[in-house]
Amino acid sequence: MPRHLPAAVLSALLLAGCGGSDESGFEEQGTSAGLTTYQVASEGFAVAVPEAWRAISVDELGDGGELESAIEETPSLAPYAEALRGPNSVLKFVAVDPKVRNAFATNLNVIVEELPSDATLEQYEQATLAQLRAFPSVRGEIESERDELPAGPSVRLSYSLELTSGGRLVTVATRQYLLVAPRAAYILTYTTLPELASDYEDAFAESARSFRLS
Repeated sequence: MPRHLPAAVLSALLLAGCGGSDESGFEEQGTSAGLTTYQVASEGFAVAVPEAWRAISVDELGDGGELESAIEETPSLAPYAEALRGPNSVLKFVAVDPKVRNAFATNLNVIVEELPSDATLEQYEQATLAQLRAFPSVRGEIESERDELPAGPSVRLSYSLELTSGGRLVTVATRQYLLVAPRAAYILTYTTLPELASDYEDAFAESARSFRLS
């Protein structure tokens, strides 16, 4: 534990330039105060995103060979590719802002990872930080803060990644929330371009606060 971070990186790369489409795997619950809530009943959670965003099927990621291209350009991601494939994928929900800027779509992905029953948030935080620090694409400092979400105690991480996508170098700003429930960790990863981070800061925070376990 954990092996989710490069899976989140891969999903962010595959969403570059993606406008998204509505698909199965979740149920739209309604819109309030500018946020649309989606229920992922099979995984026991719900989350809201700005109403203009579009939820997309996890199965659509990489259908056109983008996954293989991303791995070829960033070989260090290869061991994590299976995390995005098949019915046992740790990636459970994806939503994107259809307003693509500089060939990148700001997005949220939610990963669910099984854990031992005695795993704690502190243990998960330390394992996540160790994995991040070992990942060569992380640039600069990794900010880690405790946060109290309505769904429970969480760790909020902020960091930058520098990756190659479509033959060009892409730097993305990542805001990540880690929550640990009995036998599972829930990881909410919000990704945008660095120059847009302040524009999306409130939207990311409101979305994270909407997260609920059922």
